Amino acid sequence: MEVMVAHLEQAAEAGLPYAMLELAEVLERGGIVERDLDRARELYRVAADKGDKTALIRLVNMERKLGGDPAKARARVIDALRRLTETEEPPAWAFMQLGDEVLARDGRWAGEQVATENYRRALELDPEHTPARIRLAQFESRYIETPQDFETVASKLRHAVRAEGLTSPMQDLGNAFLCRQPTAPELGSATYWRQMEAFSGDSSIEPTMRQLRRLTAESDPLVYAQLQAQAINARSRSTANFLEIAGRDRIGEPFSGLRAVTRRQSDRFLQSQAKVDRRLGRLQKAKSHLEAALEAD
Repeated sequence: MEVMVAHLEQAAEAGLPYAMLELAEVLERGGIVERDLDRARELYRVAADKGDKTALIRLVNMERKLGGDPAKARARVIDALRRLTETEEPPAWAFMQLGDEVLARDGRWAGEQVATENYRRALELDPEHTPARIRLAQFESRYIETPQDFETVASKLRHAVRAEGLTSPMQDLGNAFLCRQPTAPELGSATYWRQMEAFSGDSSIEPTMRQLRRLTAESDPLVYAQLQAQAINARSRSTANFLEIAGRDRIGEPFSGLRAVTRRQSDRFLQSQAKVDRRLGRLQKAKSHLEAALEAD
């Protein structure tokens, strides 16, 4: 081990980024050598200066880990994230985190414009980046003047609910219908979304293989009802699970339209169906659904 570390030291001193990364990781973990976070950060910084994207990513995490003076630490994190966003083919999450850090530093009013630009860029790089979609909708809700403005915001929030099954955008939708809609308060819609938030729960229900085989409306009506609520709300995983269960029940037929529409519109739903098939040992069907998801993407 000592020989290996010595070789890494030599290669790092020669200015080889890969060696700097390896040595920094060894120093960050400790064990083989004495842990030295400050030196690890410096190695990541030098490698990042040489254009290594992995070094920049690790530098972001290292700056957060080391902490210190909050303002200085945040400034270093922002600098590393900004440099990461300027690389070739930057990751969407870097823009998302940069927007969050700018907001934390400058506050909502002063930081909104820069944060919004970063969230929009994150969404351009990854149209399915749900956190960026939610942030933008929350900002845009402050400037609603027309029904079209409202529908744009509501559409983003509904998409977030469908894509990830999160309840926070349900709460935002409830609030939007209550006080942001041009004809607000729209009590019926506001109440609907708040009830959906309360009933659906934060996490999409994921039955085990045994539960999936045995669950019926009679055996566990509460779980069945929650799955149904999440499916109607277009959560892809819950929809796949619910349709598998409902297909065994007499009441499953009314939901055949839901299956057809979801299959046509969502590669996420097809992926979720593949997971259900795999969990139940239907490997060929799982393969077919994955192939369909790739074609739909």
